[in-house]
Amino acid sequence: MPRKIRVKTVYGQTYELVIDKLDKDKFKLKLPDGREVEMRIIKLGSDRVLIDYDGVSYSIFFSGDQAFINTQPLLVSNIAEIYETRIERREEEKKTEVAGGKVVKAPIAGRVVDVKVKPGDRVKQGDVVVVMESMKMIIEVKSHLEGEVAEVHVKKGQSVGKDSPLISLK
Repeated sequence: MPRKIRVKTVYGQTYELVIDKLDKDKFKLKLPDGREVEMRIIKLGSDRVLIDYDGVSYSIFFSGDQAFINTQPLLVSNIAEIYETRIERREEEKKTEVAGGKVVKAPIAGRVVDVKVKPGDRVKQGDVVVVMESMKMIIEVKSHLEGEVAEVHVKKGQSVGKDSPLISLK
């Protein structure tokens, strides 16, 4: 599966690159202008990568938060992987909404760390409504619905199961 990487330069420009592994040591890089280039990993170390692009070898060295290509500084301020997720509503969520209310449910089993809304608050799609903890990870539960908070079903410190109702909207 291809990986998307967002690269931010020290000049404030942002580029999205797509890396697709072709073979054990070959990968394809799709550039922002649509061009695709193939590269081969010659050697992979903990802080250094040696790659071959079009018959020319390049040494990429990482030191702290800086990167160098053939000893020249790479003018990058940030590199982050982009994870695409789709929110798919299950059949029971659709039924719940039709039955007279919209419900935001817990995506995992865990403990409620914070409740960010109260009855009467307006919630938009993507707003954080509850913060949960599971296996020492903090998860911000975002609403996939819009509306006014009718009821909050959980409180701080409460343990909930997967798919437990967190808030109801009207």
